[in-house]
Amino acid sequence: MASCVPELPVTVTNHAPLTFTLLSPWQNSPSSEVSPGYEMELSMKYAEDREFYTERVEKAHKLADQLVLHSKPQPEDAVDTEKLRESEEARLEEQQSLDHLLKSIFSQCDSEHDEHLSTVEIAPLVELLFDKRPDMAANYSYSVAKAVEDVMVHFDDDRSETIEFTEFVHLMACQPWISLIPDSMHEELKQKCEKLGFAQEEA
Repeated sequence: MASCVPELPVTVTNHAPLTFTLLSPWQNSPSSEVSPGYEMELSMKYAEDREFYTERVEKAHKLADQLVLHSKPQPEDAVDTEKLRESEEARLEEQQSLDHLLKSIFSQCDSEHDEHLSTVEIAPLVELLFDKRPDMAANYSYSVAKAVEDVMVHFDDDRSETIEFTEFVHLMACQPWISLIPDSMHEELKQKCEKLGFAQEEA
């Protein structure tokens, strides 16, 4: 007997049409039907989840671009004028400083511009970590939510359910997160963490 459970088309922008079969406790009953309203609800929920995922991945890519910028060596200055050359070198040095890098990453994550990171805003950073450290992705069973929860448990010192900048610096100085920072900045980052009052063995 043919199954009475319909296949629902779900169309997502820029993606090939997908189909899935609803599982129902009355799957073997020829009289069971899925209401159009339920079909629409499922379709809208899928589209919302896919849009959120796409935004999260795009933000992770922007963070990756920031890290690549800070990892590149300073280019040679072709300007002959000494004053312009010194000015350009100072600008590049500022851009490649640890403080500038940390603030840039924090700012990229802080989509609400409220000086702290919510669990939603931490997710793109987790995506970036999973991309750079596949071993950590496997350790967390590829669950972004599980990694975000781990961040909140270990680094939300004031239990505000958000990560402040100081807590963010501590996070980035610890394994595995420090792997997102260029190797040349690791020692400076650990020293900065100590000055903020975090024990060296934690950083």
